[in-house]
This record gives sequence, structure tokens and C-alpha cells, in this order.
Amino acid sequence: FAAVKASLSKLATNRVDMLFVATPIEAMPHIGIGSGAVGPEQAEAKDQLLKTLERSGTADSGGEVGGAGLCDLHPPVFIQIYEESTIKPISIQVNLKSCCVVPEELSSFAKDNKVTLLTHSDPGELLPGDCLRNMLYPKLAEGARALLSTSGCEGTR
Repeated sequence: FAAVKASLSKLATNRVDMLFVATPIEAMPHIGIGSGAVGPEQAEAKDQLLKTLERSGTADSGGEVGGAGLCDLHPPVFIQIYEESTIKPISIQVNLKSCCVVPEELSSFAKDNKVTLLTHSDPGELLPGDCLRNMLYPKLAEGARALLSTSGCEGTR
């Protein structure tokens, strides 16, 4: 929850309506929308995401976080997490590029449990690493120079 508090401070606000917990890229083959995987890898990935959801702080945030949503999960995995979690996700995002149509199982579950079903068609990689480095490096270098100058170490390499 410290990351949420730091983000709220940086954004100069005291509340977010929705906190989306993204499925880590390395877990997508095991619990992602198109995976269908079963076994220990799926259970481990699901348990890690469940722990992240539980630690998101939405239940004890004092109103700072309106609710939590999950992204791009294989329908049975989303349903398991929903049923096992003390913090119920209030939304699920589905990337239509990975499944073309929202699976009926997920659509029915969302409707029955008042979970908002959101769709998107974002590419798997929004910003390639090289592009990100090119955008951030000048700012990082500028920040490092400012830090060095305020510390009396401007001549240090």
C-alpha cells in the first residue's frame, strides 16, 4: 500500500477510483486470458496475483482506493481469485487481441457478481524498451546532474 500512497502524493490527489492489478508478463503463459494452462506453474502464478490483490490495500485504505480490478486473466483463474480473495475485484479487463471475443464464462460470471467487464485492444508492448530508454535517459541524466550539484560532487564521475 506504500506504493499507492506514494502515487497519490505524486499525483497531488487523495483518492483513486480504481487500482488495476496487472498480470505480470512472466505469468501470462500460465494465467493469461489465452493460456488454458494447468498445474503448479498456474497455481503459483495465481497465488502470487492473489497476494498482490490482497496487499493492494483497498479494504483498509480509508477510502483512498475505490476498488481493485484485474487484467487479462484466463476466466477460470479470475473466478478462482474472486472466490478466494477477501478483497473482491470489482472489474476485469480483457484484451480482445488475445481472445477476439469475451469468453461467455467470464461474461456470465461478471454479470452475476456485478463485476465491470472492460475490453481493450492494446498491443502487448505499449512502449518498447529502447524507446522508453531514449525518452527517460535525458531526464535521468538531468536529475543525476542536479543531484550531484546539490551534493557538492559535480566534478565526480
